[in-house]
Amino acid sequence: MFKFDMNNKVELPTFILRNKSLHNLGSIKGVQSFNTTFNLNSCQEFSCEIYKFENDVENPLWDKIKDNKIIYIPEFNEQYEIGVSIDDENATKKTITGKSLCEAELSQRILRDIEINTTDADVLRDDYQVSIFYNETNHKYSILHRILDKVPHYKIGYVSPTLRGISRIFSIDGTSIYDFMTGDLADEFDCLFQFDSLSRTINCYDLLNYCPECKKRFDSSESRYKLICPKCGNTKNIIK
Repeated sequence: MFKFDMNNKVELPTFILRNKSLHNLGSIKGVQSFNTTFNLNSCQEFSCEIYKFENDVENPLWDKIKDNKIIYIPEFNEQYEIGVSIDDENATKKTITGKSLCEAELSQRILRDIEINTTDADVLRDDYQVSIFYNETNHKYSILHRILDKVPHYKIGYVSPTLRGISRIFSIDGTSIYDFMTGDLADEFDCLFQFDSLSRTINCYDLLNYCPECKKRFDSSESRYKLICPKCGNTKNIIK
């Protein structure tokens, strides 16, 4: 992911400043003290510093580098929502912290009074039908679509076929979309969410093995030495 120069030093990636509509404002020059973290199942983050003047020349984007702007790093295929602070003792330096865009935006949207398959609320509706994890043809009865209803600019990408028809009961109030998806939803379905900030797409992968014979999902620890379905004993065509 990182490139190295002829002196074996890490080359800085490209920092493209964007507004919330993802229109380019320009490439940020003079970035210093760049640090980043990469995580499979949690937010990607970075931090850096930028100075107002470099070689007595003012940074042309200085006044546009503000809270909630977007920085796109093409080498990482990632967009970040940024927070900016100015050193009180040195007003010519800004410290920038970036948080991967999907995680930042979805952490700010709070779910209120959502009942999914609950007997004392959802089931009592005249048009009730069991909501499953992912209903591609009828979003009204799709848990993923119901959770993402307030963020129409987001789309669902790949969803593991072994997860799609499963239903669960949820009562949600006061939790962000991101926290619910990566917390309760991921725990209940034993799945992993990955977020594509370039297209605002959410993909979901099954973390368990799957037996196509009896449709049992199971953890490898249940069959320690080889993949054997604990329900029917099948050993063929197990989906890892």
